[in-house]
Amino acid sequence: MIRHILAALAVSGLLASGAHAQSVPAMSRQVTLAGPAGLNWALSTKADVANGTLTSPNIAGGTQSAPSISTPSISSPAITGGSLSNTDTSSGLATAAEATTGRSHASHFSDRYNVRDFGAKCDGNTDDAVAINLALKTASLSGVGGSVYLPGNATCRFGMTLIVPTNVSLVGAGLHSSVLEPISVSFSPQISAAGSDTKLRDFQLISGTSALGYPSGGSVAISLSTTSAQFMNQIDRVWIDGPCIGVDMAGNNNEVRGAYLNFVTGGAGCAGIRVGDLTTQAGTTDPKVVDTTVATDQSATGRPDADMLVNDAGGLTVDGNDLLYGKRGTILKPGANQIISWVFGNNTVLGDTNSAGGLLIDTSDSTGKVQGVECTTCWTSNAGGPGVEIDNTGSLVNGVQTKGTIAGVRLHYHRAYTNGADGVDVDSSVVDFEMDHSHLCGNSGTGSGILMNSGAKRFRLLYNVIASSCDGQTSNSQVGINLGGNNAEAEVIGNDLTGIASPIELGGTNTSPGAQMIIKDNIPVSTELFSVADAASIDLPQGYEGYGVTGSGTTVSNLTSAWQGRHVTLLSGVSLTFATGGTSGSAICNAFTSTPNVPIDASYYGCWYLK
Repeated sequence: MIRHILAALAVSGLLASGAHAQSVPAMSRQVTLAGPAGLNWALSTKADVANGTLTSPNIAGGTQSAPSISTPSISSPAITGGSLSNTDTSSGLATAAEATTGRSHASHFSDRYNVRDFGAKCDGNTDDAVAINLALKTASLSGVGGSVYLPGNATCRFGMTLIVPTNVSLVGAGLHSSVLEPISVSFSPQISAAGSDTKLRDFQLISGTSALGYPSGGSVAISLSTTSAQFMNQIDRVWIDGPCIGVDMAGNNNEVRGAYLNFVTGGAGCAGIRVGDLTTQAGTTDPKVVDTTVATDQSATGRPDADMLVNDAGGLTVDGNDLLYGKRGTILKPGANQIISWVFGNNTVLGDTNSAGGLLIDTSDSTGKVQGVECTTCWTSNAGGPGVEIDNTGSLVNGVQTKGTIAGVRLHYHRAYTNGADGVDVDSSVVDFEMDHSHLCGNSGTGSGILMNSGAKRFRLLYNVIASSCDGQTSNSQVGINLGGNNAEAEVIGNDLTGIASPIELGGTNTSPGAQMIIKDNIPVSTELFSVADAASIDLPQGYEGYGVTGSGTTVSNLTSAWQGRHVTLLSGVSLTFATGGTSGSAICNAFTSTPNVPIDASYYGCWYLK
């Protein structure tokens, strides 16, 4: 009993002394301190505990092993001379400013993955491929996807294909801030969008360099789809340097937007953007290339086949692009069982400063089809060859060269300047070609503004400017519109051909009465009289609508250069006599004698009717 009283007095004395301990908060229930060690801790902690808050604790020389602390608030702790183990805080909660609900650290990290958290050094030397691929794979494990971030002002090297899974985005800090560069150019593709709904944005991919070497032989920098089943993959604001094929597209609704493909090289088999190489029957559906620049190597050995090559596509959109320096700017060329249908082009440079030509539309197999191509306010200029060339090569079938199908190509408000050959060259097999309200200026003096080769049918050339001086260009093609022959169902209306040596050239077979064409209201062929001499057979060349006939009144029995529906006006200062019985295809239907200086109306419907 005496021992208990002394202990109580001792405790009472100690608690009363402010020199030995700080205030102890009021406690509403009994506290048990087990043994002297517990008592010593209570007396030496020098800690204030108020409202569940431990403020500025000082734990010296001790070890706390696996403590259980429920909802603590610890401010400015100092831990001296001890050890802190098992510090995984992934399950701890963090609350964003102004938010009301906390989330675990693990949940926050799962929103965005930084490749450095997976071991990437991004020091410009280390092969970070394994770490980057691990980050990309981890982002996909939730099933809802996530974003994998590349650090800014850093170069991450990689020695194998980087695979971007479904619903995952690979994101950098800016076009030239976050850089990816392969260890070598021996593998292809360098980056593969292996799923759907992937996004690649805001980084630079150095595909090849003079020190590293440049890819060739069809090697791919970024594969935006590996099968026709993938969809909604997107490249946005990505800069690609030195590729052979910068972007390879297949699948459904895949998109390249705001990209810059610089120094595309590698020669034959290379192209800045390739569309539909993996599919047939227009299986690459609704691809889009928007606000994108392709600028290629200009050397003789390094210049690629095209800035953009399309083999198979349904519903391709090209808008606001700038395609520079390749052998061709844009090539639309389906192969076996491939179809290019419904191309939507708008305000886009299809080709500029290309060595062989601006836009080429062709087939490489008899089963290939191009149909429904339309481009408004597009551009093909400064090429070494034609601004626009529409061929139809096809393939051998049973030893016979057999063309594919090209039907429905329409160019509205097009510009074709200073090309080294024809402004536009259209093959004989093409049907439903239309060009209207376009300017073709400064093209080669040895070519034609528009050449419709013999056999081309159902075409419309409407309200175009092909003048000797236009849009600041002071020279132009020798021939304005060249109708090569055997053309039919054609309209050539309202074109300005001022100053062209031969405004409209008619091929010999266009004198066949089977051809049906409307040629009218063109300058100068509709506003001037073309002078011809009277003879038994008078030729009416170049599609003029009016001819001044000179001579002494020779009887005329034939008017050549006739086609069904042709209307002309003849004017002579002397009386002209026309007799029936001429050659089929140019004969006079009714005997007629004109009055001097009174116009003669002549219309051809199987023979010439005069009045």
